[in-house]
Amino acid sequence: MVLAAIVTNEWFGGPIIELTLLPATKVAAEDRFEDVADDTGGATEDKDSHFLLVGIDYASDPKLTASARVGAEFRSRSGEAGADLPYLELSAQYDYGENHFLSPGSVSTREETSNVALYTDSQAHRVFANVQPALTPSRAGSVNFEPSTR
Repeated sequence: MVLAAIVTNEWFGGPIIELTLLPATKVAAEDRFEDVADDTGGATEDKDSHFLLVGIDYASDPKLTASARVGAEFRSRSGEAGADLPYLELSAQYDYGENHFLSPGSVSTREETSNVALYTDSQAHRVFANVQPALTPSRAGSVNFEPSTR
């Protein structure tokens, strides 16, 4: 059996617009963009996605915020038809010090599996955790853990 190595270059980012409704509640609109370049020994599965999301952030305590985002991913692929997919993200953030936080969460969406020959979307439920400690008053580090089944 020969296993193919999957090399992925990925870029993810985009603007967020927030509006404060109440002192503890904000609504948000996001346009996230993801660019993925998979190179598998000459064959490519490149794709671009726009995530159009709306959501709410609720700070039940000055140190604790719960967030929800719902929307759609509009995926376009190299050499294959695109897809419009549902997206749901739930997360929390606990600020354990000035410029220090812990943020666990969960995402439900459809993702591609690691099949380098076919585009095969399947339902995915992922969990993640991000820890960001302040290294100095003006600099922070970040450690992200996101196990993946792709």
